[in-house]
Amino acid sequence: MSVSDQNGYEEAGSIAAVEVLIKKGRLCEAHDLLQNAIESDPGNLKLAQLYGLSLARLGATDKARICLEGLYIKNERDSETAGLLGRVYKDIWKKTRTLEYAHRSRDIYLKNFQITGDYYPGINAATMSLIVGESTEALRIAEEVIKACETCEKDYWCLSTLGEANLLLGRVDEAVRHYAQALHMSGEFYGDVNSTYQQLRMIARHMDVPKEFLEKFAPPGIVAFSGNMMDHPERVEPRFPESIADHVKQKIAEALSELQVGVGYSSAACGADILFIEAMQERGSEVTIVLPFQKEQFIQTSIRFAGEQWEKRFHNALEKATSVKFVTEEGYFGNDDLFSFAGSIIQGLSTLRAKSMLTTPHLLAVTDLCQEEQKRGGTDEFIAHWPFPDMKRIIDLSQFHRGKPTVALNIPKAGDEVLGYEIPYGIERNLRCILFADVKGFSRLEEGQTPYFMYEFLQILAKKMKGFYPKPEVLNTWGDAIFAIYGNARDMARFAFTLRNMVLKTDWKAKHLPPEMNIRIALHTGPVFQGMDPVLGRPNSYGAHINRAARIEPVTIPGCIYASEQFAANLIVESSEEYALEYVGVLVLPKDFGHQETYHIRKKNEVQ
Repeated sequence: MSVSDQNGYEEAGSIAAVEVLIKKGRLCEAHDLLQNAIESDPGNLKLAQLYGLSLARLGATDKARICLEGLYIKNERDSETAGLLGRVYKDIWKKTRTLEYAHRSRDIYLKNFQITGDYYPGINAATMSLIVGESTEALRIAEEVIKACETCEKDYWCLSTLGEANLLLGRVDEAVRHYAQALHMSGEFYGDVNSTYQQLRMIARHMDVPKEFLEKFAPPGIVAFSGNMMDHPERVEPRFPESIADHVKQKIAEALSELQVGVGYSSAACGADILFIEAMQERGSEVTIVLPFQKEQFIQTSIRFAGEQWEKRFHNALEKATSVKFVTEEGYFGNDDLFSFAGSIIQGLSTLRAKSMLTTPHLLAVTDLCQEEQKRGGTDEFIAHWPFPDMKRIIDLSQFHRGKPTVALNIPKAGDEVLGYEIPYGIERNLRCILFADVKGFSRLEEGQTPYFMYEFLQILAKKMKGFYPKPEVLNTWGDAIFAIYGNARDMARFAFTLRNMVLKTDWKAKHLPPEMNIRIALHTGPVFQGMDPVLGRPNSYGAHINRAARIEPVTIPGCIYASEQFAANLIVESSEEYALEYVGVLVLPKDFGHQETYHIRKKNEVQ
């Protein structure tokens, strides 16, 4: 941390500043500030608790466990430390299904409840007792939890706790009453309601839970949307003429109502996209817009030809959107793959959100099912690549107009001559996955250890690469830094885990290097310029997104693999069963590179 960061931390009021960062989801900043603060004040219990919490939220579960176990030994009667450690044990049990950690979690929560009388550790102790097979104990604790709630303010969490305690006791009518009151207070706070839903799902694996409970707390419908644009003025046979726009919007609204949609993801081209966004906003639903590139150029390629009114509707849609995201904030450069990748990001974001809420997203699409023109991408590609075939709803444009099947025309696009760019011969712009990594501790190597790093570390990496397939398109090292490029997210993830495991599982002390050597790994996806490097005489890659990946890497936690939202969405579409992706918050990137929503990637059933 720089001196200015330290001063800023002191001026901001230390603990309060960290708590604000955690609440805003800026977990890496909070983690870095806490590391520095703990060095200055190692005995501060609150700082240590927040540090353990930041590690847990950042996906460094095992590091959080070690940190909080040390705190708990010294502060056994502190309810906050106990609550945090109980939660970490519960998280480890959920990830590994190792019953030992379920027992540890229950024991910590129960002891905390006995000391404090607080209903939060109490209800967790009751439910975890059920999970470890001690149902009599679960019933006894549940009775005590109900008594503990008598003097508490009847907010959402108190009411849902009363619902859960009565459910464990088999008092269904009482449970229904308290859960209904909790739901009435929840409003549109999907996070609170989904937390209760996930708890009910967990309980349902160990006892009968009435279906109505799960239905009441079930997450809202989540939709990934794609649809055809308005017909270009030069189109001969109609597919989506202006005259049917209102009818299409009505059909979209009906589908949203039937699917009980509360969360949606879409791009914002003229036509079906904007109609979907408007219908979502009219029903008060959350909608995230994904644009493939810089906004003004998107207007030129996908809005302006339809007329001024659609441009106004586009700006209005963005202004009212819950969130607007970009595949790249740079320009179009004639790279049509960016449209397809925006579709992949929409599918990935909807899948990530649905998985976090223990549900499955729907696809909703608007297209002409009778068209005979060659399927070349767009909505047809979006539908073809949807990973949940039983969760599709398609609105057929052909039902709104009669006539011959549509004919694909050579309609002018906003290409080179319109957007005014030129790429030198031999250079291509392609969507690629990017890795940046560096070795923690390299800068502190003694002079005599440096040659061992060059020989041992790089030799081991070279041997790993010799047997690794497919190999990166680009692989460079300089000092302790490693840079790699792959064409898809699945191969990149395999490479990243191979690299991480190589570092974590090698006995570096035996190789005359510090035993605590570790590695930071950051992954990103975006358009990059590629060509033959005339100096090196081999392929190389350049561009803003390579710089972005390089800015993510310094703020990652050693031993963990972090990825941008773009890479995470890309990976979940390509390989949804192999990896678990956990949202860790917003990184504020150094050197004025803005911010980046970030995910922790781990192998399923793995604890880091």
